[in-house]
Amino acid sequence: MYQRYRQDQEKMAAPKLRCVLFLGSTREGRLGLRVAKFMASQLEKRNYQVDIFGIYGGMRAAMQLRAFLSELGTLSVSNIFGIPEVHKALSEDGSPLSDHMEKGADKLLAQLDWMAWAMKNHRDTQGLPK
Repeated sequence: MYQRYRQDQEKMAAPKLRCVLFLGSTREGRLGLRVAKFMASQLEKRNYQVDIFGIYGGMRAAMQLRAFLSELGTLSVSNIFGIPEVHKALSEDGSPLSDHMEKGADKLLAQLDWMAWAMKNHRDTQGLPK
């Protein structure tokens, strides 16, 4: 129990990485907000600062969005976390209703953690490219 407490304290003292979530749909009655709430809570558990933006995203747009974001100088992870039938996977408040959600989020976020810390550490030691 103490070890878990110590790990939580160390995590809270560590600098936060920042993450932007692009909401797949903002139309009335759409379920993208459930996904955004779920992923934001998963990221916040890992000590990320999360900002959510609407109107971009969706599974079909993932590849085009990656190309667009790379032009802005951002990196994306290779894992795409698909969520079929969102209404069966997440409650209205973004709580997971299936193991698929936790497992998929863990896989995606483990990759994101690795890349984010690798890029931050490299930037801190080498600076930005000129």
